[in-house]
Amino acid sequence: MMSSRLMKLLIILMSFSLSTVALAATEQKGTQQKSKAKSAQSGKSKATKPRKVGKVYMYRNEDGSLVFTDSPTDTSSEVNMNVNPITTPSYDTSILDQDLSKPKPAKATEISIVDPVQKSTIRDNTGSFYVSGRITPKFEPGMRVTLLVDGKQYGKAQSKALFPLRNIHRGEHSLQLKLMDRSGKVIAESEMITIYMFRNSKLN
Repeated sequence: MMSSRLMKLLIILMSFSLSTVALAATEQKGTQQKSKAKSAQSGKSKATKPRKVGKVYMYRNEDGSLVFTDSPTDTSSEVNMNVNPITTPSYDTSILDQDLSKPKPAKATEISIVDPVQKSTIRDNTGSFYVSGRITPKFEPGMRVTLLVDGKQYGKAQSKALFPLRNIHRGEHSLQLKLMDRSGKVIAESEMITIYMFRNSKLN
């Protein structure tokens, strides 16, 4: 039988051998990992490095067709590769956000006196002049216009905004136009303006 001393010696030798093998395996694994890291870093550097674009030359062959090549010839010319980037103008797309299904509200009808103007002086011995008006956005069929002189209706309602006035006394007068629909309802009124009628006296 093997003595106890020899047994201890064998155990010590086996433990030392296993430790050496484990240490060698660990060092080999670390070396492989470092090698992979260097390879990955090298590949990344190569990938991010911009490629250099070579020169391009152009010439026409015997058939007259264009030929592009990277080798210059006696009849070729270098192609300019420094092309400016294509830019497109910006457009206002806010109209796309509008709700086109909803109809726009109709513009209110308005009436105004065009002639005479506010605070104007009219010189006519017969006391005659014209009052003309403007209706926006448009004059619809069936509408009627009336003229008020000093707050009272002058003549009859009519289908046009042009009124001839006669024998208006001298002095200060107010003018106003009113617009009515088919039913006779007033739908618009002009601003009231003031004019001054100048007539020579019969004594002169």
